[in-house]
Amino acid sequence: MQGTFVKQASESDLILIDKKVDTAAPWPAWAEQIIQTGFAIVSISPGMQSDFEGLQVLAGGVRFKDKQNFSFVERTDGYFPVGYSFLKEKENSDLCEIFNYWHRFKEDHQKYDFCKTDFYSRIASYEAQVSVYGQKIVDEICRKYDYNRPVLTREDSYLQFNHYREDLRLCKKRYLQGKHEDGHLITIIKPNAPGLVIYQDGKECLVDLAKDQAIVIAGSLLTQLSDGDIQPVYHAVLNLTLPAARSSIVYNVNVLAHSLPSFRAGADIRMFELANEQHLQFGHNPYVLA
Repeated sequence: MQGTFVKQASESDLILIDKKVDTAAPWPAWAEQIIQTGFAIVSISPGMQSDFEGLQVLAGGVRFKDKQNFSFVERTDGYFPVGYSFLKEKENSDLCEIFNYWHRFKEDHQKYDFCKTDFYSRIASYEAQVSVYGQKIVDEICRKYDYNRPVLTREDSYLQFNHYREDLRLCKKRYLQGKHEDGHLITIIKPNAPGLVIYQDGKECLVDLAKDQAIVIAGSLLTQLSDGDIQPVYHAVLNLTLPAARSSIVYNVNVLAHSLPSFRAGADIRMFELANEQHLQFGHNPYVLA
């Protein structure tokens, strides 16, 4: 990725930082890796790195009242109560606080004072950048299959910030989040520390990422769209001893069209229906499009 462009503003001390995503990034190579292996390690922009670091600092200072008021679980948006999200059974609840952000609901967010906070601003900034990654990678995957139908993702995708509080991590469980696949087209995951594992050939593989890297993994919606060619990547989060609270920021890339033809066979793929089936397994309400 290109470096951050820093511009001195006149003779003042104000510094402007350009957070634009590099349009010359190796999108085709990353798409090919996902097609061949189900995942790709990608570089992220300096702006995304800065926003993620800022969110880790700010997460612990969000007021309980804001968490209560900015919670829209009926549409998988805003703050979720701890333990609300789980894998098929309540006993497998995720041991973290979750904040979800949809660009689709941005206008409605403006009714709440919380959208004026630094935390919300950082979330919106990260989403604006990572949404480019989601769309470009999906576009390149489609191009490699000579698929000419537009697959527009931003309005149907959402950002998820996970904050694993220390008191939630202090348990004897091996996993903070058990083995699963995400049920999206792709997922772009940026953790702040080791713990994420993916399963390759039945083996648990620890993901090692640099500060300027994220991992993109395929989900079952892409499996359906590719006629089974691209298999979903199952993954989990180990409960490791870390020097700081664990956080991760995840972009869940979807297209919630009621019907799309598959890449090769042209089969009728009921995307919205399939996405909802996966979504409900995590204890969520159905997706809301309006």
